[in-house]
Amino acid sequence: MSEQVSVCEYTPVDQSKSKWLNNILLPLVEACLFERKIEVTISPLHTGTFKCRGMSPRHQFRGSKPFIYLSVQYPFWRKAEIAYVYLHECAHKLIDIAEIKRKKYSRESHGPIFLLVEMVLFKRADQASNLEHKLFSKIDFYDFADKPHLTDEASEHEYIWRPLVLQFALSNYESLANSDLSAERIAEKAWDLWEDFRVDKIIIEKRKNKQVEQLNKKIEELEIYNQQLQELNSKIRRQLLVWTMLIFVLPLIGASAYLLSFLRAS
Repeated sequence: MSEQVSVCEYTPVDQSKSKWLNNILLPLVEACLFERKIEVTISPLHTGTFKCRGMSPRHQFRGSKPFIYLSVQYPFWRKAEIAYVYLHECAHKLIDIAEIKRKKYSRESHGPIFLLVEMVLFKRADQASNLEHKLFSKIDFYDFADKPHLTDEASEHEYIWRPLVLQFALSNYESLANSDLSAERIAEKAWDLWEDFRVDKIIIEKRKNKQVEQLNKKIEELEIYNQQLQELNSKIRRQLLVWTMLIFVLPLIGASAYLLSFLRAS
């Protein structure tokens, strides 16, 4: 068996508990192609009144070793639950490692990069394990709850940015899961893919905005042209009225005046 995942508590953990957890975690680590095993610390976890199942302390390492917390307060008799929480927190830690390496930090915790990395880990784990419930089926809105940083105003709306994030992750996770990239490289690649996706989207938005701007300009030109046509139409109607007066009405008045004077004379 390969080197085990280090498991500890605030007090020393017994070997049977460590072995039991490793029977669950090691196949996941190997299936997901981790370069370094992410250690586990079992601890009571609270966030205010909310009990956490796990946590990845941001930018914190034990020496140079990455680690995550698993909560002692959640039932550990379900293997799929342990696998889900462990890989979920590992996805955070992988992004953490990539951020430090790139010296560039994400604004959101559960955003597009996290969702893609988590999907890849779950896909690889599902392909290699015999868990009763597939991890991929556990993904929900919580896993992409944070609005990503996008420049266009339309993406401020949840009904627009959520489908965009899902589209990004779904269009990339399968090829990454089937690649020979390590889990750490997957996290780095996810950053690059998201940057490309954002740039493409910005270009599309700018192109669309330019098209809208051109359309609005055409509409303004048509409105000006329509106004000019209305003014020209009014001018023609006035001229027709004048010519009608000159051709028909004035001669008729003249004839009437002549007839009236003739009758008086007779």
